[in-house]
Amino acid sequence: MQFTRFFFPSLRNEFIFNCRTKLKPTYHTWHEKVANVLPNNVDNNSDVFKENADKMNILVENLENLINKIVLGGGEAARKRHLERDKLLPRNRLTLTFSLHPDSYCYT
Repeated sequence: MQFTRFFFPSLRNEFIFNCRTKLKPTYHTWHEKVANVLPNNVDNNSDVFKENADKMNILVENLENLINKIVLGGGEAARKRHLERDKLLPRNRLTLTFSLHPDSYCYT
């Protein structure tokens, strides 16, 4: 901008004029209106597919069990020991803390 102002004053004036008169919001779409569908070459009835699906189902089941254990707050012995000491479990403590302040929120 400095270069234009000092060395090419006529270009600067033209730039300002164009900015004032011709700049309007324009919207361009650089993508297709319809999403392309990828070809599916997977054979759902093959032995390899069924074997992979079984392995994946086992992994998903293990993950769900782990998530349920985490939601409980650890193992049964740890929870029992914590509650025997008259302490709140971490999830309960956070829920209580966030419920005291009306503007706060907590994912449950």
